[in-house]
Amino acid sequence: MPHFLDEIAATVGLEGDLFLTVVLVLLSYPLGFAMRLIKNVTFRHIYSLVLGVLYIFLCFNWQIFHFIIPGLICYLLLYFNVKYSRRIVFYFMLCYLFGLHVYGMITRYLEYTLDITGPMMLLTTRLSSLGYNIHDGSGRNKRVTKDQKERSIPHLPSLLHYWSFIFYFGGILMGPPYEIREFLDFMSHKLNLDKPKDAKPDKLTDGLFEGLKKLLTSFFFGGLMFFLSIYFNDDFLKTGGYLKSNWIRRFLFSIGLGIAVRSRYYTGMIMSEGANIFSGFGFNGYDKNGNKKWDRLVVFHPIKVETAQSWRDVSESWNIRVNAWLKRYAYLRFAPIGTNKSTTVASYLTYLISAFWHGLYPGYYMAFLTMSLVLEAGKAMRRNVRPFFLKDNGDGNYPFKYIYDGIGTIIIGFGAANYCGLPFHFLEFKTALMYWKGLYFYLHILCIVVLVVFTVGGKFMLRFKKVKLENERRKALHEKISREQTKDKQD
Repeated sequence: MPHFLDEIAATVGLEGDLFLTVVLVLLSYPLGFAMRLIKNVTFRHIYSLVLGVLYIFLCFNWQIFHFIIPGLICYLLLYFNVKYSRRIVFYFMLCYLFGLHVYGMITRYLEYTLDITGPMMLLTTRLSSLGYNIHDGSGRNKRVTKDQKERSIPHLPSLLHYWSFIFYFGGILMGPPYEIREFLDFMSHKLNLDKPKDAKPDKLTDGLFEGLKKLLTSFFFGGLMFFLSIYFNDDFLKTGGYLKSNWIRRFLFSIGLGIAVRSRYYTGMIMSEGANIFSGFGFNGYDKNGNKKWDRLVVFHPIKVETAQSWRDVSESWNIRVNAWLKRYAYLRFAPIGTNKSTTVASYLTYLISAFWHGLYPGYYMAFLTMSLVLEAGKAMRRNVRPFFLKDNGDGNYPFKYIYDGIGTIIIGFGAANYCGLPFHFLEFKTALMYWKGLYFYLHILCIVVLVVFTVGGKFMLRFKKVKLENERRKALHEKISREQTKDKQD
């Protein structure tokens, strides 16, 4: 990296390699806008490919071969239509990524270094989904769903389109993840085919304001990350101050550090999302008023994450594109719709793949296994407790529903998101265990109690609710009949 960039990086407090990545993502804004001017599809693919190769080479030099080698192997597997090629490609990419994670742990355990592993994680989502997209579009999948059909392609793309898909500059460094069908539609100007008659005329500057809002939002979270990191950091935990403080302070520390850690992810992903809006890839159809939507590549809904009332709310608002990849190409492949395969087993296997995809540090597995526990406890609560706060027609029984939602926000938004997520940040087993120990393992205990209680008594509680509702209906019906009989006598 040029020396003057090193000096600027030191001034703003960023590592040189991370600063270069941020500079390239910011450069993707004008380069993305320039892509709008290129109408020829072949030139668009060449433009995307050349810039992506340049980005990777500038950041990682000859580590670019980690893109080329698995890219070639996956292409050959799909080209020769090897039996079960979709699964082979999926697990080959995971195993290749596994090798990089192992190498990283051996050479720099717990040390931060920006290397090719991050972009390889994104490449894994692209290539592992590609095999299934081709399989779903070939007619060989007899249980293809509507969503799978919409994301499918009939055959392997050409070499130019394939390598452009791999090296697309707008998503190669920080994401967001994307799939082959939407990428090819974007490159060939097909995202806008379903334009409604009352839609506003297209302009070259469409979406730029939304892209700038994303950029400013990323700056906000970047500033928030730096500010909170001054007061909430790992030193408080590792120097012993954490365990010496009272429980309330530990819980508040958990909230502050959790927001600081999540803000780092918000910053990078939202910044990259804005660059893709500038290129036009973020376009996602029209709303009911004929206005263009630019939310195709949304990765986070920060407000929804921080105020979530259930773990499902967190999952639907955090790392959305990766969670969608896991759902479509792991969970729904383990337990396809319309089969009797265990969804619980599929959930745990999916979380295991997610941890495997992220890396091999113990903190990842501690985090994701705990998330699975929270998810199952949340399902039990939703089935057995939530009905008591709903009316007969399914609407909320207010003001009691506000109390239920408020407790959910405290437990999930302020508690579980940090309790589950921070071991992911700590990485090592000892530090994560110390963190949970300081909170007396409260969430593990709470989830286990919920599962035990509702496994034993849940059916009784639900039956009691149903009997109560049935008695109320009978009482209302009896009163109605009595009124009608009284009216008939009067007549």
